[in-house]
Amino acid sequence: MIAVGIVYLSFAALVLYGIQIRGTLAEGEYPTGEMNLLRGLFALEIIVGHCVRQETGLLLPLGKFMIVSVAFYFFVSGYGLARSFSKKGTAYLKGFLVRKCGSLLLLALTAYVWRFVLLHAVTYFDPERQFGYNLFEEVNWYIWCQLLYYVVFYLCYRFCRKRALPCVAALVLLQCLICYALGAAPAWYTSAIGFPAGILFWEKADRVDRFMSRWYGWVLTAVLTAVGLCTLVYQANTLLDAFVMRNALCIGVLMLLYLCLNYVRIDNKALRFFASYSAELYIFQFVYLEIFAEIPNPWRIVWVVGATFVTALAMHPLLSRAKKRF
Repeated sequence: MIAVGIVYLSFAALVLYGIQIRGTLAEGEYPTGEMNLLRGLFALEIIVGHCVRQETGLLLPLGKFMIVSVAFYFFVSGYGLARSFSKKGTAYLKGFLVRKCGSLLLLALTAYVWRFVLLHAVTYFDPERQFGYNLFEEVNWYIWCQLLYYVVFYLCYRFCRKRALPCVAALVLLQCLICYALGAAPAWYTSAIGFPAGILFWEKADRVDRFMSRWYGWVLTAVLTAVGLCTLVYQANTLLDAFVMRNALCIGVLMLLYLCLNYVRIDNKALRFFASYSAELYIFQFVYLEIFAEIPNPWRIVWVVGATFVTALAMHPLLSRAKKRF
């Protein structure tokens, strides 16, 4: 019970330390931009969620909340891409795929090599699984999904700029339906709507802000969140549950976060610190989840978070230099 309290208090401290009541936002200023500061927080939640998702105790909500955390990453990705395009225009698309996909693949392949070496060193690795064996499955699904969304963004903004947003939404929806029909893991479609939602929140920022500030914005947020929370009771891998209801939960919580950031400012050094290492925190966790799989919680959380954090600190400066080549 003490360990459970420490976990929840740690997350609460990251959010609440230095919190300030916000004054009136300036014209053209939206709280969505501040979501970048929360990337590290959501990365830590995903790590802890992976550690506890098979449990039934008080930490179970963190395992269930992971789909929202992943949707958050898709959201800030879509938002950031749309924002950058609006600032730089078509020049932003020059070398876009090489720059964005190259950086992400570099991160993924570095994590793959690190995992291969580390698992061999601790004798956890199946000797039949040689280097490069089943690369698609060994690299986390999120990487492939994000790479696909980079391509979708490029094609839509390059060839149908005036209808880019609906084109992105349609292609993401199509990807989700195809993945569901092919029997892919639910992760491929339970939080995907976050990507076009992020683009929407930038492309239609004024309209979104007006809508969210009215009573019907609050009502829609409550309805989507309530519908999504029903997945905790109604758990069947159907299109209604796995796609509609879980994506509704993701969007509802993201809208709730948007509403909260209209009234409070969340910013502290710890959040900024973890945000700067968020990509490495996310991608390097998986090898330690495997190595420490047999250790019971809360010690598994301690070892996985600690080892991932140390690895992120060591790898970040190396990867940052390499990414500059793209």
